Amino acid sequence: PARRRRDMWGIDSFGELCQEFRPDIVLINNDAWNVAEFADLAGAVPIVAYIPVDGRNLNRRYMHRLNRLAAVVWYTKFGESEAREAGYRGRSYVAPHGVDLERFQPVPRDVARRYLGWTDVLVPENAFVVGNVNRNQPRKRLDLTVQYFAEWIHENNVRDAYLCFHCAQDDVGWDLRQLAEFYGMADRLLFSRPASGFEVFAPDAMQYVYSAFDVQVSTTLGEGWGLTHMEGMACGVPQIVPDWAALGEWPRGVIRIPCGNWQSHPGINTIGGVPDKRPFVDALQHLYLHRDARRKLAQQGRACVTQSRYRWQNIARKFDRVLSGELKSIATRMEV
Repeated sequence: PARRRRDMWGIDSFGELCQEFRPDIVLINNDAWNVAEFADLAGAVPIVAYIPVDGRNLNRRYMHRLNRLAAVVWYTKFGESEAREAGYRGRSYVAPHGVDLERFQPVPRDVARRYLGWTDVLVPENAFVVGNVNRNQPRKRLDLTVQYFAEWIHENNVRDAYLCFHCAQDDVGWDLRQLAEFYGMADRLLFSRPASGFEVFAPDAMQYVYSAFDVQVSTTLGEGWGLTHMEGMACGVPQIVPDWAALGEWPRGVIRIPCGNWQSHPGINTIGGVPDKRPFVDALQHLYLHRDARRKLAQQGRACVTQSRYRWQNIARKFDRVLSGELKSIATRMEV
């Protein structure tokens, strides 16, 4: 209903809801600039926010407004550090995302590809598939994935490699098929899902998507967490990621690509890192040539995400401690 009123986060009705229900505390998961809007309307209702940060240069005008919150839980230490630099002075915690290891686990490659309907006519049996699982929107820079992949196959005369996107083709980003034609690789482009972002793709099918890849990559300008990489690592897929924001912090057993250039996002001015082309192309060639290197990264990546710190039940316990602690602190202040 809120979205139909062009208020997809429900900000316009938040103040009224706080007055009507008088909650003891509210937990909000959103970007910092949206949380600031909620904070302006909360009145005396305490808010704990869970906030991702995917780039540098957070705007001090909205970060100062977060100082009225009871506390903020950041996805990463990077996010907490950037928030402090931008003027946040309130209580602060860090809690990661988790991954469901029952839903995301390795599937034999041939089984995964058959599930996706990749016949030998479409994708040769031993084809080397590079995958990118991200929304087709500007921050994700899927155009760079096409460009870098094309340079790799042309430069090294790679004849059996394919690039697969799991994304909507009709979205707010790029016409990926047209880009592939421009870069001379239209016959190497695959999609694992329907063209429209509004068509349903079953979550339980995602382990087959990841497991169909030989390597999973991203050319994003930055991630608040990078959940698709976590899911891919749980499925035993080697990763090539930008060394920026969250992906420069938590993943282990991945190839990180330096970001020598920065790009500012229109409208919000946060700064993302543009992954360098040369090391990205070299990383693809290295993993293409060395099966043992792929196997080692797959094992290291899965070992990383199967740690107990990334189990949702343990993350929930941390949130319980944070919320319980804040409620006790509020009660103590009211007694004084």
